[in-house]
Amino acid sequence: MVSAHEQAIIIPSLDPDQRLLDLVKNIRQGHDSQLFIVVVNDGSDASYDNYFDQLKDYPRLKVLKHEQNYGKGRALKTAFRYLLDEQSQISSAVTIDSDGQHTFEDMMACLEEAQKHPEAFIFGARHFGEDVPLRSKFGNIMTRKLLRFLTGMNLEDTQTGLRVIPSQYFEPLLDVEGDRFEYEMNMILFAKKHQIPIIEVGISTIYLDDNASSHFKVLRDSFAIYSIFLKYIAASLVSFVIDLACFALCLAVIGHQDFTAITTATVIARCISALANYLMNRLVVFKANSRQSLLKYGLLVIVQMLSSSLLVTAFNHWLPALPATLIKLFVDAFLFILNYHIQKHFIFPTKEDVNGL
Repeated sequence: MVSAHEQAIIIPSLDPDQRLLDLVKNIRQGHDSQLFIVVVNDGSDASYDNYFDQLKDYPRLKVLKHEQNYGKGRALKTAFRYLLDEQSQISSAVTIDSDGQHTFEDMMACLEEAQKHPEAFIFGARHFGEDVPLRSKFGNIMTRKLLRFLTGMNLEDTQTGLRVIPSQYFEPLLDVEGDRFEYEMNMILFAKKHQIPIIEVGISTIYLDDNASSHFKVLRDSFAIYSIFLKYIAASLVSFVIDLACFALCLAVIGHQDFTAITTATVIARCISALANYLMNRLVVFKANSRQSLLKYGLLVIVQMLSSSLLVTAFNHWLPALPATLIKLFVDAFLFILNYHIQKHFIFPTKEDVNGL
C-alpha cells in the first residue's frame, strides 16, 4: 500500500476541461488516505479559472499558477520547488497528465513500484500499436530510436507523462534545461548521466479524440526536444565539409598518401575547421561561456586529429583499394558521435553538469 503522507501527485494543466476535475475526483475516491496533490495552472486563459477554483475545496491539494504559459517543463519545476519548500516530508512525486490519458489504476501501479525501488525513476510505458494516432506513434518511435542510438538506453515510451520521481532529485532537476516538452527528454538524459535506473511499468494506451487535447506542437516542440543535437549536427556538417575539402586539397598538393602526408593534411584541415566549429558550438549550439572551453576544445581537437590520422592510415593500409578521403569519411562519422558527448558534458557543460547532484 502506498503511504499517502510520503507521496505526492503533480498535475500540470493548460486550458483544462472536465477531465481534470474527474481525475482529481477519481484520485480522492480511489485513495482514502488522500495523497497530496499539486495542480499547476500553466498560464491558462481566464475562462478556465472555474476548473481550478473547483479544486480548491479539496483537502491536501494546492493549486499553483503561472501568469503566462511557460510550458510543461516549467510547470514541473514549479511543483518540485513547492514540494521542496512547503512539503519536505514528501519522498517522491508522480507526474500525471490532466487530459485523461492516464488512469488512477495505472498511477497507483507506478507508485507501488516506486516503493520497491526508491532510488529509481518509474515510467508508465504505453504500447504503441496500430490504434495510436500517427503523430504520437511517429514521435515516440523517432525519439526512442534516437535515444538508443546516442545513449544506448532502450525505453519503450520516452514521452510518457506518467513518471514517479524520488524527492532527492527534485533540487538537481530544477537545473535541467528545458521549459516545455523537451524537459521530459532532458530528464531521461539526466538519469543516464547520473546512473539513475529507469523502470518501466506497462500502462493503458489511451488517446481521446485522436489526441486532440494535446498541447504538443509537432514542429516547435519536436525541434526543442532535438534542438541541441540538430544544431550540433548542422555545425559539424559545416565544419566537416570545410575539413574534408581542405584535406583533399592538401593531399592533391602533396601528391602522395603515406602517413606523413595524411597527418600533414589532417592537421592543416583540422586547424581551419576546428576554429569554425568551436565558435559555432560555443555561441550557437551549447551557448557556453566557460573560460577554459577553448583550452579543452583544443586538447580534444589534438586527440581527434591523432585518432583520425591513425585510423585513416590503418584502414588505408588494410584496404588500399579505397581512397583515403572515403575512409576518412567513415572514421570521422564515428568520431562525430563520440565528440558530441565529450563537448556536451565536458567542454561546454550546462549548469546542471557543473553542479552535479
